[in-house]
Parts: sequence; C-alpha cells; structure tokens
Amino acid sequence: MSEHPDRTLDVVVVGAGIGGLVVGRELAAAGRSVLVLDGRDAPGGAVRAHTVAGLRLDAGAESFGTRGAIVADLIGDLGLADDVCLPSRAGAWVELPGGPRPMPTGGVLGLPAHPFASQVRRTLGPLGTARAALDLVAPARIGADRGSLGALVRTRMGARVVDRMVRPMVGGIYGADPDQVALAALGARLVRDAKAGGYVVEHIYQSDPDRPDRKSPLAQPGVDIAEGDVLLAANGRDLLSAADPAELLRNQAGKQVLMRVRPKDKTEPRDVIVKPVTMQQEADLRYAEWEYTRRLAVDQASAGKIGYVHLPSMGASDISQWAEQYTPVFTREGLIIDVRHNRGGNIDSWILEKLMRKAWMYWQTHRDFKIWNMQQAFRGHMVVLCDEFTGSDGEAFTEGFRRLGLGKVIGTRTWGGEIWLTSSNQLVDRGIATAAEWGVFGADRQWLIEGHGVDPDMVVDNLPHATFQGRDAQLDAAIEYLKTEIRNKPIEQPAPPKYPDKSFKYPAEVVR
Repeated sequence: MSEHPDRTLDVVVVGAGIGGLVVGRELAAAGRSVLVLDGRDAPGGAVRAHTVAGLRLDAGAESFGTRGAIVADLIGDLGLADDVCLPSRAGAWVELPGGPRPMPTGGVLGLPAHPFASQVRRTLGPLGTARAALDLVAPARIGADRGSLGALVRTRMGARVVDRMVRPMVGGIYGADPDQVALAALGARLVRDAKAGGYVVEHIYQSDPDRPDRKSPLAQPGVDIAEGDVLLAANGRDLLSAADPAELLRNQAGKQVLMRVRPKDKTEPRDVIVKPVTMQQEADLRYAEWEYTRRLAVDQASAGKIGYVHLPSMGASDISQWAEQYTPVFTREGLIIDVRHNRGGNIDSWILEKLMRKAWMYWQTHRDFKIWNMQQAFRGHMVVLCDEFTGSDGEAFTEGFRRLGLGKVIGTRTWGGEIWLTSSNQLVDRGIATAAEWGVFGADRQWLIEGHGVDPDMVVDNLPHATFQGRDAQLDAAIEYLKTEIRNKPIEQPAPPKYPDKSFKYPAEVVR
C-alpha cells in the first residue's frame, strides 16, 4: 500500500492465484481501481507443485482454470498465450508398479464407477478389484463414520483404490490429500439432468416429525426444498460444471452454502442458505429414514395395534432410544423388537428385564386411562427380528428373548460372535494383543452363539432384489404372525369390578 500513496483504491484482492488475477482483471475492466496482494514473489498461485523431468508443474485445481474463456482472456492480456500447454488428448495416466496406465474414466474423485470395468480391473488388479467390489454389498453404515474421503474409500473399497485412483486424482486436480478432504452431503438423492440445468432432487430423506433435529438439510425451516426441485448452483458455481455435487461441497459440512434452486414446475430460481452435513450425519439420516418407515409400515398394516421398536446397537445411547420408542406403544396388543444390523454393546439384560415385567395390579381412574403395575409391563404378544448383521450383545438379547419364553424370533441366523474381551492386554510399546476371554454357555451346559449365531424360530430372508425395490419380507412376516396371535389369543385388559357402595347407612332406630 505504501508504494501507491496517491492511489485511491476501490477493491483490494488478497491472493494472486488464477482466481485472484481473474477477479482483479474483471474489476479493472469495469472501471474499478484494484490492488492485488500476494505473499509470494510471483503471481499465478499454486495449491501444490510437482517437479517432473525438471519442469515444475502446478498440481492444484487452478491449473484446470484455463478451460474457461475468462482465464484464457487473462492469459492473452498477459502475453502468455503462446506459453500455455494444452492437455494431451490421451487423458490422465497414473504410474503403477507395472508401468503407467490410463486413469479409468467415468468415476468421481477417482472413485470407480464400477469395480468390474476393464480399465478399473487393469488398474487395481484381481485382488484390488475383488476388494473394491465389496462396496456393492456392504451396508451403507459401513465406513459412514469416517471423516475424510480417504478413510471412507479405504474402509469400503480398500487401500488400493485410494493409492492407485483416488490419491492421484485428488492430488493432481485439487492438490489435496484425500485423508484431509472432509466430505459433506445434502441429505437427499440427486439425479443429474443436463436438460433441467442441474441436479433434480429425487428424494429427501424422511424423518420422524417428533425429531426435528433429524431433518435433512434440504427440509430445514426456511430452506423448504421439495422433491422435484432442481439444484442449479452452490456458492455461485454451476453444479453441472462438476462431475458430482460432492466436489463443490468439500469441507463445507456445518457451513452456510448458498444454493440456487428452481422449484418444480416454475421457471424463476431462488437462492437459499443450506448447511450440508457430514457423511456420518447423512448416513444417520438414511438409517433414521429406514427405521421411521418401518414404524409407519407397522402402524399402517396393523391399524395401530402393533408397536415397533428398533435398536441399532446396545450402548448407552440406545437406552434413551428404547425409552423414546417403547413408551408410546407398551399398551398395544403386539410388539416387534427389531435388532437387525445391531452392532452390540452390553444392555441386553436391562431390556430383557423390562420385557419380563408382568402386570399384576391395575389402576382405575375416572378416565379411560390404561395403567398397571409393574409399570410399562408389556401384556401383549412379542417377536424379535434378527438377521446376519445382528452381532454380539444383539445376539445375546435375541437368544435370551427366546430362552426366557418372551416370544418368537424371526429372520436369519445371526453373526455368531459372543466371546467377549476386555482389550486390556496392553504391551510395553503401548500396543495391544487381544485374546478371547469371556465365553457364554447355557444351563444345559452347551456353549452358546459363538461361531454359529442364533437360529431364528421362523427363517425369513430379505432377498437382495426385493429389498432393493423396498420390500421387507422379514417385517411382513412379523406383522402377519402377530396379527394371527392377536386374533387367536386375544389378551384383554380385565374390566374393573363394580364400584363398592361406601355410603353411610344410619341405623333404623336413629332414623326413627
């Protein structure tokens, strides 16, 4: 600033990268007095640079800015047009142990569009391809708690996908480490539609109206984006300019993002402020929708006679979830306890104790209000749903439910892991060597669960194609079983006895 004492400035641009230079040029062309500041000796900027064959190259996202007409005009004004090296038509290549190979096309951020594509197989090799293909069958929650792109892909698709595809692409285009790229999402399924000019909101994840904290970012008050609306831009950038909206939402979780949206069947767009969520939070939204829609299906199919409670695990947080979901339905005639996908914990005894309560005394009030002792004892028919992803303490609960005679178990054989360990065998180098410590056996002196799982009383499997289409054969079987039990073995609440006559009767001689 001291070098320009007589200069009156309208705008100061901080950063002389491609973006800063373009902004400065456009403002100057509009008649503004502009000063561009940068901490480096030469303008141009570089997120990350590499030296290849003695040539220093910009590996940042701005190296791709030359595709835009504005950047090309700037380069021409600077007299550098003859020095621009256009990318090869051969496309991007990646250096592999067996030599360089073309980077597979069709993916986003290096993620393969399909692990069995020929280009992907040649890049990953047989083992890497097989590992990547596990992503096609792994439940959505696997890896959802990972906070970075690298950790997420490594968990779901393996390290080879990260090292051979994601890291070269993310490092080469964005100049970033995939393990430091925080992902964000909008809590919805989006479909690219070039004719519509953006991404159509195909589905917004549903949530329990009683839990506004679980609303999708697009369904928050004041945002009010609906299914069928078209998302056009994020923070001023056209969504169609990116291979996927996720590219424009990197490191934006919890931050305000200006979204331009065109409502369905309208021509004029509007701008709204949206706060994207982390990948873990979006996974929670998807899971919460699955859970919520199961409950709605049970309510509708049973006309409100059967309750539904889902426990995703057996930890401390699941105690409050049990209370939240069980309390409104404990007076119903049937109950489904769904422990499919249950990751375990240690509260099986606490829940079994609640279900073992018996009603032995009833309270009569002036209103038709159902209440009895023991408090919140369930008097109706019960079933447990389990599957191959029910593990650890979820299995202990399932086995205990059946052995205690509380009801039938429906689904598929469980995971088969019931030997517990304390993880307390610490070594001198602060490492740990775990070992099996706590096996379980029954009163019949037979080992339970470990290596085999819990066999359901009624085997019902959710086949992949039907499940993909939204059907839930296991839940349907539980509903039909309970409806039959309720019809054939109704459990009525005892009617109160006749009220006693407590009026005072005067002796006859006193009346005379």
